[in-house]
Amino acid sequence: MAACSLCGSETELYSGGIPLCLKCLAAYEAGSIPSDAEIHRRLQNDEAMARVESKVAYTRYCEIVKDIPSGLPSPDGSERIHRMQRELEFARQRHEKAYERLVNFMVHGVVPDDLG
Repeated sequence: MAACSLCGSETELYSGGIPLCLKCLAAYEAGSIPSDAEIHRRLQNDEAMARVESKVAYTRYCEIVKDIPSGLPSPDGSERIHRMQRELEFARQRHEKAYERLVNFMVHGVVPDDLG
């Protein structure tokens, strides 16, 4: 017996040479499971959007740093920089996660839970 390529349960059924259990085959035929091409497209779009957000955050951070001294009182000016650093780190982490999901799908065939 083989493991279903989508859910991992044991199955003897094959569809196009790929092991699929009855439940996953029915869901795939009903259109509720996206194709590999659709998953790849979604992951590419997610990665591209996260990359753009990271670049925008970096550009904004550089603008704030170039503005030093900004004329704002010390606590406000330094808080502005710290807030932007947190925003930049969040954007970078989001991009890193999106890139990792894309690579895991392309290299290892791992479909993220939210897309499978």
